[in-house]
Amino acid sequence: MIKPSVFVTRRWPAAVEAQLAMDYNATFNTSDVPLATLEMREAMKRYDAVLPTVTDKLDADVLEVGKP
Repeated sequence: MIKPSVFVTRRWPAAVEAQLAMDYNATFNTSDVPLATLEMREAMKRYDAVLPTVTDKLDADVLEVGKP
């Protein structure tokens, strides 16, 4: 079975990241630096799910990616 791909935009607690890595094809933003608008748009297009935090900027420019 193919695991869904998820992108984690910022660092989460280690236990959460470990569980995500087990359950999904997870990619982590290990630099823990907020993504630029274009980077966030690319993540929205590329992954099955994007897991943002409250510090991520999710405005209309990010969400207007067509059919994510």
